[in-house]
Amino acid sequence: MLLKYQGVYEYFAEDSKLCIHVFCDARQSAYATCIFLRAESADNTSCQLIQARNRVAPLKKISIPRLELLSCTIRARLAKAIISELGLEKIPIFYWSDSMNALYWIKK
Repeated sequence: MLLKYQGVYEYFAEDSKLCIHVFCDARQSAYATCIFLRAESADNTSCQLIQARNRVAPLKKISIPRLELLSCTIRARLAKAIISELGLEKIPIFYWSDSMNALYWIKK
């Protein structure tokens, strides 16, 4: 499979199993997300950073769980944009977050 993303070409063997892993995290001063494409073939496994995005936390004091929820928001928006841009709708996507509060709010 040949992927084109902003002029960068990456080659993955035809028998490679592709999956996307999307991570997000937050701290008091900022929150961020990143997207990796993982290709696994019979003899090799590789991961490529597709895109990352970060934001500075607002000057107004916000709780860490709220910042974690904001990081989940930019994670979902960025993942949706990248997946549709690269045409990767049919491969598995794994979303990762270390915040149980944000995961609870999303589930609710």
